[in-house]
Amino acid sequence: MTCHEFLTYLFDREQTKELAVELAFAIDEALLAQRRQLAIPA
Repeated sequence: MTCHEFLTYLFDREQTKELAVELAFAIDEALLAQRRQLAIPA
């Protein structure tokens, strides 16, 4: 199961819809931070 499939699974259920949204935001922020780190030479 991919991350996207898991988030969709959670989002499709009323009990876990808010959790899916929060996880999606957290994952997006983590990916953006990782991209920023890779773009800045050390």
